[in-house]
Amino acid sequence: MIITAPGVATDIIVSSGGVLLLYNDAVANGVEVMSGGVAHVLWGGEISGITANSGANIYISSGGTAVEIYESGGCVYVSSGATANFVSHTINDFVISPSKSATLHSGTTANSTIVSGNRNSGYAYLYVYDGGIANATQVGNYAYLYVYSGGTINDTIFNGNYVLYVSSGGYASNTTLNYYGTMNVYGSAEDTVVGPGYFSVYKGGIASGIIVNSGGYAYISSGGTASSTVINSYGWGAIYSGGSAEDTTVNYGGTLIISNLGTATAIKENGGYVSVANGASVTYASNYISGLEMSLSGRNMTVHSGTTATAITVNSGYVYIYSGGIISQTFINSMGGLSISSGGTASGISVAEGGGLQFYITSDTYVQGD
Repeated sequence: MIITAPGVATDIIVSSGGVLLLYNDAVANGVEVMSGGVAHVLWGGEISGITANSGANIYISSGGTAVEIYESGGCVYVSSGATANFVSHTINDFVISPSKSATLHSGTTANSTIVSGNRNSGYAYLYVYDGGIANATQVGNYAYLYVYSGGTINDTIFNGNYVLYVSSGGYASNTTLNYYGTMNVYGSAEDTVVGPGYFSVYKGGIASGIIVNSGGYAYISSGGTASSTVINSYGWGAIYSGGSAEDTTVNYGGTLIISNLGTATAIKENGGYVSVANGASVTYASNYISGLEMSLSGRNMTVHSGTTATAITVNSGYVYIYSGGIISQTFINSMGGLSISSGGTASGISVAEGGGLQFYITSDTYVQGD
């Protein structure tokens, strides 16, 4: 159906395969677009009271006007220069299926949405724009979730190996990444659990309260910032050149890597491994570790300045003692090892047959064994 000036149409239903086109001062009131239906509002066209049902697509071009838009699981695209406003309401328990897309604009809140695509049938997409809110969303395979400036997502579970984007000005809280999903943050993210999955903070992005579990990777790129991060066993964190992190805890089995020109302050070594490249800027929080038994395959431990470790049993892996680090009353079994660098202190060290010791001794290194 094409409506042009001075045409006026009322109470229109656009069914699957149907197209509604308005332009040149045409007016439509009371439009409902069903799954598979399309509505275009072009320059000079005006529409009032339009509903975008699941599977519907509505396009509002520059110079077009649409008021009282009711998003009900469909997709509404608003171009720059268009005029659009939305009816405030809440959608509960709707599903975005393969080859379908849905938008949430200002005033639209979606609760308990499922977004799931299919390899054969196509991807599923959810777009959250300024003022839109998505709560308790579950994202499956072959699905994407985009959060634009002013958009908000809360309590999201990402169970697929596809991508969640948080653009500059977007906000995400209480997100869980499973099944090697990817989350890219250019806006703000709070309280994210990663593992297994990939979490990246890019220029302008801010993340706090990250928990990196087994199979999880957290990357802080140039211009990105992270705070209050915990890296657990078999989790990884990396701070690249120009990236920064503060208050990072590295538990036993976890790994933190700080690249040249990366910055990490108040690192808390709690049995994990911290690798610092030349040119990186780091500081450590004081921490006391006692009674740790190292048995995980391939997992090492570092002790830098401010960290004191005692009564450690090294069954597997190496303990590396750096300048200012202190270790005492430690037993090295046959599959374990201890490396002491300049400025490190070790006392009360017992080594079983086959256990390894490496010393890089200078005048400021102290070693005492049993």
